[in-house]
Amino acid sequence: MQNSEFNQLLFKVVFYAMACDGEIHESELAELKEMLESSPYFNEVPDNTRFNQIMTDFKNKGAAVIADFIAELNLCKLQKRQGILLTEALIRMIEADGDIAKSEIFYLQQITKALKLENKELMIRFPNHISLWLNDFVNEEELEFESIEANKVNWDDLQKILN
Repeated sequence: MQNSEFNQLLFKVVFYAMACDGEIHESELAELKEMLESSPYFNEVPDNTRFNQIMTDFKNKGAAVIADFIAELNLCKLQKRQGILLTEALIRMIEADGDIAKSEIFYLQQITKALKLENKELMIRFPNHISLWLNDFVNEEELEFESIEANKVNWDDLQKILN
């Protein structure tokens, strides 16, 4: 996958990770800002038009946009190292608020399944996070993303970080 496409994908993975528990916390915004400023993989953040489209889709569709994104990921042709980088950024974001919700673990497992990454390999690469793969939420039909309320999100703060 081309770098610009990968950067856009990485941004979406992290953005939806912030939102999949129903709230975007200040600490998650701070983590996003840190990633944007320090990681070379975020050197091509979506322009304002694209970012506004991501936000609008999220506001209008809530959890459905995340499900659509995971379906999109299933079709991507990523190199294994790109999948690992996505996973690493995703772990950073779900840990940012100090509380990892079941919906965040479910999202992580959905993403790594879509990327065709094996749990055993992930446990070896991320030994401090083995617990994220011990409970298989992907196959629990009754577990879905928590009700995502876009009105809880401080969109202005998010927009300031990206400008």
